[in-house]
Amino acid sequence: MKFSQYLVPLLNAFYDGYPQKREADGRSTVYQTLEPITTTIKGVTKTVQFTSTHVLDSTPTAAAPEPATITVFTPPAAATDNNDNNNAGDNNNNNNNNNSGDFGVQVDNSGDSPLQGQNIKKVDAHPQVFSVGGNDGSDLRLKLNGDGSLVDQVGRGVFIGTNGDFGNVSPWGSVPGTTGFSIQDGKLAYQNNKDFYACPSGENQYSLAVSGWNGCTTIQLKVF
Repeated sequence: MKFSQYLVPLLNAFYDGYPQKREADGRSTVYQTLEPITTTIKGVTKTVQFTSTHVLDSTPTAAAPEPATITVFTPPAAATDNNDNNNAGDNNNNNNNNNSGDFGVQVDNSGDSPLQGQNIKKVDAHPQVFSVGGNDGSDLRLKLNGDGSLVDQVGRGVFIGTNGDFGNVSPWGSVPGTTGFSIQDGKLAYQNNKDFYACPSGENQYSLAVSGWNGCTTIQLKVF
């Protein structure tokens, strides 16, 4: 019989009763230095010293799952309908002077005039007065401030001259923009009057004004 055949039963006997050590991965393992073993085989005596490592539980303990993360979605506040606000203001005084946003203006209510539907434009050659239609310049975009003043798409104020011209403030001075503008029934108004004038300023050219003379065409300005 081989020496190992004697050794295995002896190891199992020595194992019983030894303290256990719990490993980090969940195993229970015995690490012990066994008593010396002396055995005689065919007249030969041998003494052997062993260190035993015995795994009691080789199945790692499963780690506890991480707690679920719950994200609560908060819906944005309901958007305010500017049209509803404007209609409410119209019920009071037809004057909507707060946060009107950016808008353009075009000729309306001029009958069969070729000016009907023409956009109001700002022209660099004469910023002090806007043009009614024509091919020069760019379409005017306005914003109505809470104090009843207007600014254009580049932030320059709008000014009514002593002669009635409707245009930008002078870029070289500190004159404030003219107040008294409002939007009434979808149209621009000045001092609660929705009538403006397209006055001839050249061949097929018209200037915008708040007061007219012979040859000027009465127009209204629809906001879009």
